[in-house]
Amino acid sequence: MPSESGAVHLLVIAVAAVIAVLALAALLERDARRHVPEAHFWFEDVTCDLAGREAVLGGALTERECARIREIASSELRHAYKGLRLRIADGPGGTYRIRVLQEFPARRGPANPVGMARPMGPLGGEAAVNFRAVAALALHHAPAGASRSAVIDGMGRGIGRTAAHELAHLVLFGTHVPASTDAGSYEYESPDRPEQYYGSLRWDTAWPMLVRKLGRATVHPDGAWILDVQWGDTRRLLGDAAAEECASSPDGPRVAYHTRRRGAWSLWQLDLDGALSG
Repeated sequence: MPSESGAVHLLVIAVAAVIAVLALAALLERDARRHVPEAHFWFEDVTCDLAGREAVLGGALTERECARIREIASSELRHAYKGLRLRIADGPGGTYRIRVLQEFPARRGPANPVGMARPMGPLGGEAAVNFRAVAALALHHAPAGASRSAVIDGMGRGIGRTAAHELAHLVLFGTHVPASTDAGSYEYESPDRPEQYYGSLRWDTAWPMLVRKLGRATVHPDGAWILDVQWGDTRRLLGDAAAEECASSPDGPRVAYHTRRRGAWSLWQLDLDGALSG
């Protein structure tokens, strides 16, 4: 049997190891609080081929229409996470990575899924969106008499909203999110519904958890700084030295201000995702 002094020694080592692990966890949590996670979104080798459904649309998609789909998809993803402490960028990289593929490789499981996610815990994760599957559902759910441009916009919305749904799986990995029965929500499990492409979506059951996980950003009273209301950190928002009379929108995601950046006074608006308009 081990001696009493040996047992005490082992106990001291165990307690020291626990303290070290807790200290490391605290340091990682502090760094995570100060670091704004990034979600990167991009189209990877997407040809916009509709796999024989071109006749339904009235012809193959043009390069300009493909660009329109990409633009709307990116805008939809940013809109879904607007006001949260998450930076969304175009191109590969980032903590969370969401790419759009022309189609998914054949595999076992559900036939032709529109999206999939592979969470990696604190390392973020990867997700993918199936362009061809989303486009087919946008065509299927198109309202009677919908124009070609309306259907193309529906494809872009469907891709962006599928990306938002899959990104939530990455961000909330390990968190139980109650299922939503609201077909007008991002959380709704089935993409086989018209709201996904032609209606307006909103967050339902996952929103409080996204706020708790990411934190919510709002504008500091002086307008020139953005304040993370969850962690209390600030960062420079307006790089415009001529900006005055800043005010935030009631829901937080936009800032309006006067500036003389072009000589005469004019009113500008800045979205928290970085979009600037004058």
